[in-house]
Amino acid sequence: ILRFNEALVDEQRPAFLTAPVPVADGPQSRGPMVWGDTELFAAADAAAWADDPTVSLAPVMDPTTVPRDDVAAAVEKAAGLLLLREEVTAPDQLVHGDALGCTVYDGYADPAVVDFVPAWHPTAWSVALLVVDALAWANAEDALLDRWRHLPDFDQILLRAVIYRLFVHAVLPDSTAEAWPGLARVADIVAVRAGSAPVTDPGEPLLSGGRATDDSGSTAPADTAGTTAQTDAGRTPETTEE
Repeated sequence: ILRFNEALVDEQRPAFLTAPVPVADGPQSRGPMVWGDTELFAAADAAAWADDPTVSLAPVMDPTTVPRDDVAAAVEKAAGLLLLREEVTAPDQLVHGDALGCTVYDGYADPAVVDFVPAWHPTAWSVALLVVDALAWANAEDALLDRWRHLPDFDQILLRAVIYRLFVHAVLPDSTAEAWPGLARVADIVAVRAGSAPVTDPGEPLLSGGRATDDSGSTAPADTAGTTAQTDAGRTPETTEE
């Protein structure tokens, strides 16, 4: 995946990789604002890197609903992990934003990348997300955390990758409680690596309330053998330029 990113190093930032925009509900563009998966993923991504994540998260979360226990826990853990962030100096570029979810594995054959989810982050973002997803949902060994530690700012980028997945779990309306235990475990491991005990009570909640409502479906995370791996709610958004 690093070679994949290397081939993209001179590409300019696509215009569609910008802040999320709400989509009006209804043919007349009237009524309450709802968010599609693309916007929800973008909001979670922006929040993981922002000085003030509430700017990105508040519009896509519904404060009038009571969240599931795992959704509330995801926001709580993310709030604690945000306190462990330090500056990242590695340059941003066009990178793959879901390497594991877009790769087919079949025994000892070379993995095949079957789709491209563009993101604008340091090159280590791709492998940091791969590590988080593989440990959370693909039964990978914890030793995978050290495989790319030589990359610039890797531990800090890994921290942001976990925060991103926690926010994704919180804002997607069809995230599953079954996906939570693996993600929670990875969040605690990364918290320890970042210099803290597992964070479960950061004090004031980052945001109160539940998730944005949306009617898209999803599937549970899948094994990686012979299939396309799937992450958290079971898929990543389509990010084709409109």
